[in-house]
Amino acid sequence: MHIDDLSLCRNQLMSFYRYLDLRDYDSLTELLSESVHWERQGKLLSGKSAVRQALDQRSATMRIHHLLTNVAALDIADTHCKLSAYMLVVRHDDGTVLSQAAPLIGIESIRMTYAGLVLQDKTWLIERLHSDEITFLAPGR
Repeated sequence: MHIDDLSLCRNQLMSFYRYLDLRDYDSLTELLSESVHWERQGKLLSGKSAVRQALDQRSATMRIHHLLTNVAALDIADTHCKLSAYMLVVRHDDGTVLSQAAPLIGIESIRMTYAGLVLQDKTWLIERLHSDEITFLAPGR
């Protein structure tokens, strides 16, 4: 079976957020180029080690899901791909480790997110990540 480059790029982006939500930071960093730049929470993280250091600071009691939809190619060529998507966030963190389902209040926020990928050694790797300001925010958040 042949999978086209656009599908591979989209899968890398979706996998990145899946690993982020699962706290599987080893698998997440395997999706990144060595020179990755991620604009995250007002800070520019440059390189895999900076990304890993920031992720290791995340709350251990937070449950979060980043839901990506309307993933679209902005540009694709032989060795690079740029994607955009709507990112919806569902989050719960009351400071306790839950042994059951977290209460679902609803979607916390919606924004646009963007990824730039580069083809290295026959693998699409994420080289740039950033998001726009939140366009929708649930009341009280």
